[in-house]
Amino acid sequence: MAYDFPDSPTVGQVFQAWTWNGEAWVLTLPLNVEYVLKSGDVMGGHLGLPTGPSDSQAVRKDYVDAAIAAIPTPDLSSKVSKSGDTMTGALTVTNDITAQRSWAPTTGYVFVGNGGKYFGFDGTSYVMAGALAWASNGRLWGGSDGTPLWLSGGVMTGQITTPGSQAIGYGGGAGTLEVRASGTGDACMSFHRPGAFACNFGLGTDNNFYFGGWSFGATAYRFWTTRDFNYTPQPSLGFTPVQQNGGAYHQGNKIYIGLDGANLRAQVDATDLGKIATEGRGVGFLSNGRLPHAGDAGISNDGTLREYISHAVITGSAHKVPVEPLYDTGPTVWRLRYVQGYTTGWFTFAYA
Repeated sequence: MAYDFPDSPTVGQVFQAWTWNGEAWVLTLPLNVEYVLKSGDVMGGHLGLPTGPSDSQAVRKDYVDAAIAAIPTPDLSSKVSKSGDTMTGALTVTNDITAQRSWAPTTGYVFVGNGGKYFGFDGTSYVMAGALAWASNGRLWGGSDGTPLWLSGGVMTGQITTPGSQAIGYGGGAGTLEVRASGTGDACMSFHRPGAFACNFGLGTDNNFYFGGWSFGATAYRFWTTRDFNYTPQPSLGFTPVQQNGGAYHQGNKIYIGLDGANLRAQVDATDLGKIATEGRGVGFLSNGRLPHAGDAGISNDGTLREYISHAVITGSAHKVPVEPLYDTGPTVWRLRYVQGYTTGWFTFAYA
């Protein structure tokens, strides 16, 4: 019989009946292949057992099968299966499931729904913690008289009385009614006079109150309050405004000043006054004026109209006083001057 001894054994290592002494495997146990070792051995045949062993001995399979077959089948007709069964009577819960509850009922309660909600009596009211209960017609039951409150589509005929509220300037909710927006949009409610008019009213996304919509169409009108007018407006403009009308000799006409695409234009009510002259349009502004001497001219008394100096105007004259008995007035002398203005240089006004 050949043995497959381990490779590279260590001193004292045991293999079946042999021990490695550092040089060779030495037989240290009786070598008898008719017995099964208590550790590390393999039986070559079957293990036979008696038919009637005691409780502390091994037993054959046929003995076990017969013992199981002798056990009577229990009568479960009065029991409820854990899955897929139906009860025909009332279920009475006498003990609370204290390990699962998140509130403190004084009597038992039941588990309902896939969301893991428990329904029960807390000593005063029937409660479903973290959820609402309603009927198929959309009614939420509550109140000592059992009157339903409609969750959707109903009409209340009585008065809604809220708890006492906080002051308007309180730094939080008033603790009564709250109209909440969908996300960060407008928070509003509706007012309706059936057959006449309807509109919405509420808080806009700029934190001001508005009314509009419905009968007003797709528009909203802002409410202006003392918050808007209780301040000095000048610093917020960033410039000094010009007042229209209100001064001496001013009338109540509406004045328009605007750009027509290339030039400034002025308009009073519906009357267009035309373009406004500006330096940018090449129009010079007069900064000075003068009347320089152009010359003098004597005029005879023959009655002929003459122009002695072109573009000059007469500013003075001289003539002789009549002396008796000759009555000879002599020639009249006229003083002529130019009318000149200054923009970027002096120029003489021409005749129109």
